[in-house]
Amino acid sequence: MSTLTVDNIVGATTAANVKLPEGCVLQTIQNVKTGSVTQNSGSSLTYLTVHSATITPKYSTSKILVRVSYGWGDSNASGGGFVPRFLRGSTTIADYNAFWRSNSSNAIYSFANHEFLDSPATTSATTYHFQVATQSGSDTIYYNPSYSGHTTQISTLTLMEIAQ
Repeated sequence: MSTLTVDNIVGATTAANVKLPEGCVLQTIQNVKTGSVTQNSGSSLTYLTVHSATITPKYSTSKILVRVSYGWGDSNASGGGFVPRFLRGSTTIADYNAFWRSNSSNAIYSFANHEFLDSPATTSATTYHFQVATQSGSDTIYYNPSYSGHTTQISTLTLMEIAQ
C-alpha cells in the first residue's frame, strides 16, 4: 500500500489547470436572504424572482447543483397555492409541485428544500433564479416570512460546481 502526502497541488503550467476527479466539488457559492417577500395573487401564474445567485463554472463539462432552503407561507384565503421553480438565466430548468388549497380558511406556514443538478455547458458567469408564484384565487404567499419573536429568518440559495 502506498500513501501520497502533499501540502499543495499546483498545475504544471498554472494552478487553474489542475483537473480534479469526477464528483469533486470545485466551488460553492451561497446567497443568504433575510427579510420576507410577499406576493398577492393574480388571474394566472405570475412568477416573482425571490432569490438569485451567480456562479462562473471552471469547466464547460461541470454540473451545477442548485439548492434552495426556505420558509414559506400561504394566507388564509381560499383557492390559490404556492408554486416554485428554478431558472438558469431566463430559461426554466425545474418546476416543482405546488401547495394547492381549494377552500381552506386557515393560513399555512412551512419549510421547503428543492434541488436540481444542471448542465449549463459554459464557463461564462451563470445566474440561477428561484421564483415563486401564487395560482389565482384571493391568495397571498410569503417567501421567507418572519414570525413573532423569530425575526432573523433566513433562506439560502446554494450553487455547487461538480467536476465531471
